[in-house]
Amino acid sequence: MRKLTKEDQTFSNCLIDAYNNEDIKTVLVMGFEDDDKFMISLMSALEAEKNARVKLRVNLLEHTKELVQRAVDQYLKNTKVAFNTKNPLNIFGRKIPVDQWGRNSSFPVYNDISIYYPVQTVIDGGNSNDFKKFSEALSNDHSKLRILVTTNDVTKGYLKLDLLSNVVDKIMVLDSSEKFPEQYNIILNNLNEDRIYYENFELDN
Repeated sequence: MRKLTKEDQTFSNCLIDAYNNEDIKTVLVMGFEDDDKFMISLMSALEAEKNARVKLRVNLLEHTKELVQRAVDQYLKNTKVAFNTKNPLNIFGRKIPVDQWGRNSSFPVYNDISIYYPVQTVIDGGNSNDFKKFSEALSNDHSKLRILVTTNDVTKGYLKLDLLSNVVDKIMVLDSSEKFPEQYNIILNNLNEDRIYYENFELDN
């Protein structure tokens, strides 16, 4: 089972700091290790405040369930992921309600933290209707903090980050290069680069 590294904890602390910063409403989480991005974002959300109201907001329910199960398997033994819009995600002794933002984009939402996962399919520029619904869902989400978590984000230009320029207050990059050095080096070799493009982003955007 995986454990949090020093870099993971630093990232988590920064995410909790964002929750406590009134000037930050939306954070975009990037990084090459998708399972860690989700799990550390979720753990941070649950630790941000005692009994914080945390909701998982998804687009495609079954696909996200597979992604969440894969991520959970890295940190928890024998934990079966089973959730839908009527039954919450039971994890870490908490019940995390789940909804589909695409179906509920016009509904007002009031949580302490909303986690949108995954979001790359709506910010790759491929489906303007999905992005319109996504934007509507965000505008009607009045949670204290909205966390957007990507997958498959290592190729520069794949994600149209400019689409979120008026939405995202802070981009946070989970540095997993020391935790998974072999995976990191394979990615750099495939990209023919010495860094992933978002490693040039400052921690505070």
